[in-house]
Amino acid sequence: MFIQNKYYTWYCNIIQTAQNRPKLTGYFENHHVIPRSLGGTDNLENIVSLTSREHFISHILLTKFTSSDNHHKMLYAVNMMSQISRDYQHRYIPTSRLYEMVKREFSLMHSKRLTGRKLTEEHKAKIGAAGIGRIHSPETIAKRVASNSGKIRTQEQKERMSIAQKERTPYIYTDEEKRIISKKISQANKGKPKSVATKQKLSLANKGKNSGPKSEETKQKMRKPKSEEHRKAISVARIAKYSALRAK
Repeated sequence: MFIQNKYYTWYCNIIQTAQNRPKLTGYFENHHVIPRSLGGTDNLENIVSLTSREHFISHILLTKFTSSDNHHKMLYAVNMMSQISRDYQHRYIPTSRLYEMVKREFSLMHSKRLTGRKLTEEHKAKIGAAGIGRIHSPETIAKRVASNSGKIRTQEQKERMSIAQKERTPYIYTDEEKRIISKKISQANKGKPKSVATKQKLSLANKGKNSGPKSEETKQKMRKPKSEEHRKAISVARIAKYSALRAK
């Protein structure tokens, strides 16, 4: 089950030292010498008291002398230790270098396990259902935009994305969901200067649209005092409009 290497020797030394010393005082953590996920039991002979630092290092070492599925289990365990801590625990906080190493190895392992994996239609439906109606924050949207900016996709990727979008069942939003989404978009765009091209696109998109009767709140907003620059722009636009009409 275990690979006999220097990491295994270091691990055994930590365990033997802990078993031969007096009982620890203050905060300590119980560690299974042979982890339960690898067939270890809860018997006292298989449990040893370690400091939080010793406990974390022991789990790091376990990833170094295990292989195959056992290696995956140990990587998962050390990754959880580096992230999750309960109120009554005082977990060891690894250095940034050690934390980066754990995350990198765990990500590589997870990626390899998923490579070539084929999802059933039922699994795909569950994933799709989990994302329906989910509203992402402006921060999340900004991060996604930044990560995809400048990304060059192959023609094959573009075709796959196009087919996936065409086969996608559109989600029908309720009026309440539309109102919430519209409010969030409005707040995110508030105060952002629009380019001339964007203004032209908005103008063309809204041309000929009948928005229906306006509320009193909208009317009041439209009546708000305009700046001198705004007035000049309106005047120039009107002059151009009527000049064009006269030319006809």
